Amino acid sequence: MKKEIDDTFRAVIKRTGLKRKMSGTKRAGRILLIAAAVAACGAVTAAASGINLGSLFRGYFERSDPNGANGAKPAVSLTESQVETLNKSGAVLNQSVTDKGTTVTVKAAVGDKSGAYILLDAIAPEGTVLDEDKYEFEDMPINFNNIADNKSGSASWDISTQKDDNPNDNKISFVIRISCAGIDLQNREIGLTLKNLSVPTGKLTLRPIAEGEWKFHLKLNYYTFTKKVEMDKVTHFKDNYCTIQTVEISSLSVNIIYTNPKPYTGPIPESPDLMILFKDGTQKKILPGPGTGSKENSTMTYQFSTPLDFDKIEKITVGDVEIPVK
Repeated sequence: MKKEIDDTFRAVIKRTGLKRKMSGTKRAGRILLIAAAVAACGAVTAAASGINLGSLFRGYFERSDPNGANGAKPAVSLTESQVETLNKSGAVLNQSVTDKGTTVTVKAAVGDKSGAYILLDAIAPEGTVLDEDKYEFEDMPINFNNIADNKSGSASWDISTQKDDNPNDNKISFVIRISCAGIDLQNREIGLTLKNLSVPTGKLTLRPIAEGEWKFHLKLNYYTFTKKVEMDKVTHFKDNYCTIQTVEISSLSVNIIYTNPKPYTGPIPESPDLMILFKDGTQKKILPGPGTGSKENSTMTYQFSTPLDFDKIEKITVGDVEIPVK
């Protein structure tokens, strides 16, 4: 897969006349956000570049299990419809930064309002062999732009090492997955900093392989259609209930805005699970991801492990309420 990414990307750069942009210069993170400011840098949509982003990201989604882990063997096989969905949901980013002999290139992103998947690779100095199964960066902070002072949201992110078809060379690829609630990622400017390419040596310990700091100013210039449904329906789950006010659904995620019962005392209960029931009789449970809000009102994000093929879905439920998908 790595060779396919490299060859395809070089062809796209040549075809579109793009030039690599140089700039000055982990593990999962979760933050509450108020405001941030980072300079912007343009991106090129998949349609304009001629690249099939679905093909580039296919390996990541085919190896992702429902909880987001990235395994060595494919867990699912994407349909051509799902691949095309990814292709229409992304942008070429094309930024490279070199520090202390190691070059990191952020290549492309796919996503929707609530989630983004960012493809990047690292090329260590000549003579370095990147043959471990898993690599991470010692630190991986992300800053989000254009958030109003009176608005907050939540975000989490993680990074997965991609399958390496040539483990004896000095190159490795990654996908960063970002999940948000209360933040629209589409067309958003973000600041990404990566520090010290490392190998995990324990649960909380890392061994540096290539030291450096790589800073990027990225614009997630993609668009994925999101259907908004006003519901105002009560759903029951886990001995609790809430009123679903609004649902935003795309091929990659569902955002649910709901109100909790009033008056409400005690800790906020767990959010309901989301169930996808397919026409072939199978079903998949999607666990809630990032959330934001108060004891009265909340927003919860459910991110799918693979793009939804709506033609194969019978229905989607939250608690005992069905969400319209057509």
